[in-house]
Amino acid sequence: MNFERILICHDGSENAENALKRFRTENIEIIHVVHIPKMYAGSGIKTFLYAEAEKLSQRIKKEYGLKLHIVEYESIHEAIISYALQNNIDLIVVGKFGSSNNKKRIIGSISEELVRISPISVLISIEK
Repeated sequence: MNFERILICHDGSENAENALKRFRTENIEIIHVVHIPKMYAGSGIKTFLYAEAEKLSQRIKKEYGLKLHIVEYESIHEAIISYALQNNIDLIVVGKFGSSNNKKRIIGSISEELVRISPISVLISIEK
């Protein structure tokens, strides 16, 4: 199977950055999911999270010349799968751990959920 269209999931973590560096090709898209828990919906957290996402987007544009797609969704893994299906993605690439970097787990919870339920192939990028 050829992976012509690749989606890199970027949450601002070092693992996501390494995945972007390793799998950067002409046919990639990069997604960042802004997840706002319902209990914080009325707070200023949304403004803060979008500002951080925009900073990440500007940095990726400057360093790599690539566009970061920012989406808001209640479920991070559902947002990634939905985006991938709508954009004919062949492979989803995620870092082993996300921004929480919880090393007590074998892989991060979002990565694990994507592997379990995604109808699209998922590759977990592991830093050596």
